[in-house]
Amino acid sequence: MDWIEIIHLRAGNINEYENVLNIFNQITIIPEKDNHVKMKFFKDATIPSDFTIVIEWKCNSLSIDSTPLKSVQGIRFAESLKKLGLVNHAIFVEEKVK
Repeated sequence: MDWIEIIHLRAGNINEYENVLNIFNQITIIPEKDNHVKMKFFKDATIPSDFTIVIEWKCNSLSIDSTPLKSVQGIRFAESLKKLGLVNHAIFVEEKVK
């Protein structure tokens, strides 16, 4: 199953880029056996205080009844960003469409 974990921050201060980047660089994702994971950092092209971290998963291990769960690393990352502004943490599952 392919799914992504998205953590979006709208910082209270437009000068938080370095703080967010430092937090991002401190998070380490160690996938379990046979799991593939990538982590990406994005900043909004038009809103300087918006940042998004995307964790791409290709595994089933973080699920209950085939429903993906937020990862421990994602939860820690979201919690550490809350001091900087509003945080949204969500899971999206890829839908196979024709």
